[in-house]
This record gives sequence, structure tokens and C-alpha cells, in this order.
Amino acid sequence: MATADPLCSSCNKTATTKCPRCNCSWYCSKACKKVDSPIHKILCREYREFDLSSRPTTDHHLAIFFAPEKRKPELIWVNCPWKGDEHTGLWQCADSRPYLDAPLGMSQIQSNDVLKRPLTDTIRIDYRDTFLIDGSPPNLAVKSLCPRRSKLTDWRGPLLAYGLQGLGMPRSYIEPNKSRDLDLNDFRHIVDFLLSYGN
Repeated sequence: MATADPLCSSCNKTATTKCPRCNCSWYCSKACKKVDSPIHKILCREYREFDLSSRPTTDHHLAIFFAPEKRKPELIWVNCPWKGDEHTGLWQCADSRPYLDAPLGMSQIQSNDVLKRPLTDTIRIDYRDTFLIDGSPPNLAVKSLCPRRSKLTDWRGPLLAYGLQGLGMPRSYIEPNKSRDLDLNDFRHIVDFLLSYGN
């Protein structure tokens, strides 16, 4: 089966060039690359220098962690153990407990509402379920993404973003069940989700 042409990170046109530094994000023009630059540069160098050979186990996948006290998000390995039984089947899910240490809330991203684009894979964001009332501090890593004078949900406490292969079968209530590494194309979708959440 032929691979679909990559789409621009800033619009829905077919992309023609990759970022030469991270060799990951795609663009259709210099103008679109410039539009994406303030967000892209946050993790471009870190992604380029991240040692993918340092994966602790085959169940660890590249995730993006938004620590509340940090000024930017960071790339981490997160353990995604297999769970399930003969009745429910098997699935992989990130172990968020070491990062959140609280009852979990979760948002699932399967489309980019800013770009009006469906995604081919799933992104999940785990957070503290009661972050607005449990004393969690403001998340400075998320705030670093926000343009001045723009509205932003008051994200508090840690957030962990990780990836799953495919979209599952939503109408049949079948969730995607295998984890995958995130990359900087996913980061763009995560940022658009966080900045537009609640608007």
C-alpha cells in the first residue's frame, strides 16, 4: 500500500520539505515554516539530540512530559506495559502514576480542530483529574506555549502526552491498543489541542 504524502505542519497542503535540523516536521512553504517556528523550536534541538537507542525496554515509548515547574516540555521514555485478559483482550497504556501521582483524567486527540484535520494515530494526554481544586500549581511548561494575550485553559499540575497506533473503532467502542513513539508532528497537534481547549 502506498504511503500518503505528508501534510504541512501549519496547514493542510501537501508538504515538500522537512526541517533540516530535526528531520521530522514537514512544511509546504517557507511561510508555513515561519508560522510554526515559535512552537517547533521548543523541542527541535532536543528531538534531534535525543538518543533513541537509549530505549530502556521494548515497552518504553517516547512521550512528552509537561512538568509544572519547568519552562518547557521535555522528551522522556515512558513505560507502556501490556494489560488485559482473555475477555477484554490485550492493550498497552502508559504508566502515568510516577508522573501524576493522583487520580487520572485523560483527553484523547484523534483530530486537530485548529487545522480541521483528522489524524491517523491517537494521542492521549493524562493529567490530574482534580487539578483545578487539589492545589496543583500552574503548569509553566504549558504556559510557555501560549502566545501573549491569547486565552488558555488554566492547566495545573503535570501533564503526560503519549501515542497509540491507529484510531481504534470508535463506533464499536474499540480503543487503539498498541503504544508508539511521539514525534514533533504530534507535538504540533498537542499544542493546538492545549491552546484551543475550552474555546
